[in-house]
Amino acid sequence: MHWFVLKSGMPMYDLERAYGLGLIVKQLTDEEVRVYDKALYYQIETPATSLREGKSNLDKILSLIAEDLDAWNRVLRTTLRKGRSGKIKKVQRILKNCCEEILLTFREPFPHRPANKKSKELLTGPLELSAFKGFREPVRGRKYDEGSGFSAPEEDWALCVIGALHFTVWRFIAVTKESAILVPNPDGEKGVEVNHWREVKFSLENEKGLSGVSTLCWVAHSAARLCQELWHKKYSDNPWEDRFSNFIYGSLAGAAQQSKPKMGGYFSLELFENVLNSEQGIEVLILFDRIFRAGNRRGAEDIAINFAEFLNIPSLENYSRFLKIFSRALVKEKIYVKVLDEVWRGKLEENIWKEVIKYVGS
Repeated sequence: MHWFVLKSGMPMYDLERAYGLGLIVKQLTDEEVRVYDKALYYQIETPATSLREGKSNLDKILSLIAEDLDAWNRVLRTTLRKGRSGKIKKVQRILKNCCEEILLTFREPFPHRPANKKSKELLTGPLELSAFKGFREPVRGRKYDEGSGFSAPEEDWALCVIGALHFTVWRFIAVTKESAILVPNPDGEKGVEVNHWREVKFSLENEKGLSGVSTLCWVAHSAARLCQELWHKKYSDNPWEDRFSNFIYGSLAGAAQQSKPKMGGYFSLELFENVLNSEQGIEVLILFDRIFRAGNRRGAEDIAINFAEFLNIPSLENYSRFLKIFSRALVKEKIYVKVLDEVWRGKLEENIWKEVIKYVGS
């Protein structure tokens, strides 16, 4: 069975809707449910030939929105506190009354929807960073206006909320005082099993020692840890075949309802994918992890910052800049040598860096 989420051009909103729909399907079948990025749309696929029905299965779906206040406070960050309980109840009502309609609507890759679609819901910034300012609109006497917020069909909004609750990773970056967000984008060939990512997400959110120097450092370090986890799962008794193409990430600055987007973009996992499939794959990923942990201390931030920039854009210029800073730290600060000694000065040193430099572009 297949379902499709047509892309709208708003990346976080589209991906969270796909994950939300995949999670609902997962509650209705014992088979695996995978999400794929097919360029124009996301595809949700399961080998099941039918879905379970009945009140017990509806209860399973409604359990997806159990009132985890921490998760809800992040997703509804820009919503007034007094209005948050109403939003939670609205998601419950939509899933209870419209679940069958949602599953039917998304069976087609290009569904026809009436222009005067019933209710809509305002899409807030934590669900889609580009929704903060709305779309610019021409106004008489001015070149443009900031525009009004984007309103999405309430069924799509509910799917997006479910996806954000269960698949978006949040981390507060104390150094820069911003809340960082990332959502992993599946590839188009092997995709991602929805429950697998939920398991990895929990470990990433609760792991101590991930780089807190900046949003980009945290995203890059999370990528290294994710790929380590995928490597171990690949060779486990119950091997995974999940693959991600990139992270959609960003950050919010400011307190609660006054939050504004600070940065956002895509973080490619192509270099990590190449490393993962190499002979020295796990050793290289361990080195990446150690470098970020070495740079996650006062006075060593340049190590993490420049290494994250290299992993984001693996050019020769970024690689050279990182090596200069890293070499200087190794020579001058013995503390860093202690942290990295096992890998940097071990027998694997030459092979590891030969493997990394294979993927350095011009």
